[in-house]
Amino acid sequence: MTATEARDRSPAATLEAFGAALGRRDFDRMAELLDPQVRFRALIPDGLREAVGPESVIRWYREWFGAADEHRSVKCEAFEMADRVGLRWRGRRRLSREDQGPAWYLVEQDFFADVGPNGIETLALVCSGDRPEPGERSAAAHEFDAGDLGCSDGLPQEFKRRVRAIPVGDRLRVIARDPAAKQDLPPLARMMGHSVESVEDAGDGRVVFTVERRV
Repeated sequence: MTATEARDRSPAATLEAFGAALGRRDFDRMAELLDPQVRFRALIPDGLREAVGPESVIRWYREWFGAADEHRSVKCEAFEMADRVGLRWRGRRRLSREDQGPAWYLVEQDFFADVGPNGIETLALVCSGDRPEPGERSAAAHEFDAGDLGCSDGLPQEFKRRVRAIPVGDRLRVIARDPAAKQDLPPLARMMGHSVESVEDAGDGRVVFTVERRV
């Protein structure tokens, strides 16, 4: 960022310009708005990412946002928080995935930053990851036949693993032979934040219940 820009632009406007450039995938402009010694920390769904310097920061952004078929901002709102500035940014992206073809996703990043005379000096953010746009994706059904696995020898742990492996909005149909599953698994699903749609006795000693993954 040039000295003239630094004088003429408020810290909030600088951060908002960074978000606007992200919406255009103008990575060169994003780099220009960063201080040469910028320190970057990002919490994304699979862990923490850190970088120092514009080139390292923009390398992450190219990896995260460079491959979308289409990409644009739907929210870019800067605000001041005492001596810091923040930005709420949301994007809409069309991605091609092997399991379902092209589909629209939403992603949100919430920033806090310190801005100095040479640009954004520190940048910390939390990212939602790509989430299927409501109404864009049809829910799929999955089945987990637990066989003879019981609640005393690992069924709850395996159920948690199975439900976490399906996309948000999909349903998991669980078939269990352990009588305790009827009392144990539906409350566990609700405690995890999911929706139990049905609990049925199959009539042959099995219990069948369906849960929708919500989170």
